Amino acid sequence: MSHQEAPPDKRSIDLVVHEDYVQVIDRDMHAQGDGNSDDVIAVMKHLESGGDSDVEDNVDSVLEAHRLSEPVVLLEAVLGRGTFGEVMLGHYKDNLVAVKRLRPDHNNVKNIRSLVQEIALMTRFHSPFLVHFVGAIWTTPDMTDLMCVVEYMELRDLQTHLAKSKSGLKNAIHFSWPQKMACARQMALALEYLHGQQVIHRDLKSPNVFLNQAMDAKLGDFGIARQVVEKSMSNAVGTYRWTAPEVLQGKYYTVKADVYSFGMVLSELDTHVVPYFGMVNAKGQELGNFTIMFQVMNGAIKPAFSTTCPPWLHGLALRCIEFDPALRPTAQEVVHEIQAQERLLAAT
Repeated sequence: MSHQEAPPDKRSIDLVVHEDYVQVIDRDMHAQGDGNSDDVIAVMKHLESGGDSDVEDNVDSVLEAHRLSEPVVLLEAVLGRGTFGEVMLGHYKDNLVAVKRLRPDHNNVKNIRSLVQEIALMTRFHSPFLVHFVGAIWTTPDMTDLMCVVEYMELRDLQTHLAKSKSGLKNAIHFSWPQKMACARQMALALEYLHGQQVIHRDLKSPNVFLNQAMDAKLGDFGIARQVVEKSMSNAVGTYRWTAPEVLQGKYYTVKADVYSFGMVLSELDTHVVPYFGMVNAKGQELGNFTIMFQVMNGAIKPAFSTTCPPWLHGLALRCIEFDPALRPTAQEVVHEIQAQERLLAAT
């Protein structure tokens, strides 16, 4: 299978707002040859210094180039809510879309800045394995009504799909191993693309992987993705059950942190539950969040796998979650291994 990216289709995707919606530091946004980095930083600095001031004349070329010509989207139901934002199901030009916006009670300069940064990063991506960015909408000079319009994925997120297809569940939907393998390959291809762009996603987890009606998987939610700067970073973000130990420790980390998170999602494809679900201590008590985080930081715990887990997936997952980042495979190596397993399955 070729890794050459096909043009993204023009339909759309659902983003779930991350609970720890954080800003991206200006100096870490280095556009690769597109000339937009200075424009983004200029807008960010203006937002920081201007408060409620008019920013219309200073909207950077990145956002302006992706501003939708018809600033009208019909919003329907809420798809997801976070601390600072929400995602709505909407209609734009007769197409279903998902619309990410800030909640009114958190619509301040700092959070507008974060959303602008996320949109600016998404405009650079062109991969069928990432959520398709449709465009940005705003009508007010201070951009308080800024909305990020993205592709709507009919089957929502992977975590929801896994929960609905769990073995033993009444009326469980079907999620075959060939489908799971394709999902894993597409996630790995998404990482291969991002890492080739020198971008670390930093929040890979099943709620941020989305499925369409054809069961194509796409990686979304770039609210905390960042450009790789000086080979590594040290800001601990993401959700701890999927987060690499070096990130939790506050150490410098690289794209291998994403590979660790990918390994955790592989465990979910096997068990249909979040990592470490149901694990107990010596007294039979379920492990608390702090205990799990501490043990992950010290390499003292690994997620559970079922007795029916395919050996190849179990082995790949364990390599991806090696405590030492240097021992983890690259995203490209992961892609090759999954493709090899798909060929073996097709030959049987």
